[in-house]
Amino acid sequence: MKRRHGLLAIRRKHCLSPNSYPTGLPVHVTICAHQARPVFRDVRLAAPIFSIVADHSQTVACCLMPDHLHWLIADAESMGDLVRSFKSYTTYAARTLGHGEKLWQKSYWDHVLRREEDVGEIAEYIIHNPVRGGIVSEAGEYPYQIVKL
Repeated sequence: MKRRHGLLAIRRKHCLSPNSYPTGLPVHVTICAHQARPVFRDVRLAAPIFSIVADHSQTVACCLMPDHLHWLIADAESMGDLVRSFKSYTTYAARTLGHGEKLWQKSYWDHVLRREEDVGEIAEYIIHNPVRGGIVSEAGEYPYQIVKL
């Protein structure tokens, strides 16, 4: 806990504890680049990192933005291990491509979809991220996104 302005502030985690993920529900994960640097503007780094996510069997939708990744994963149960191995593998891949700096922030944000939430709506939100960010005028113009519904 931190003391802020005479009050105690409780620091909350960005993601659930590993045993908290329910079986069979999708999860929307946001992983930020280290220090929010736009390292994925470089196509030599973005293209192979995006391919790793897009080709993964658990991917429902994903969008690799210049400084973060939105990833909709089919089953939350293996999510913690999946994100850890993804970050490790992509960091290794980035180093082999000459990127010598830290690639990802330490943690990530996640949201387990409730049964009433529509996977299609979340996928639409993900692929429209580049439009909201002012990178493209239409979602289909952005090369680093995919929906597998």
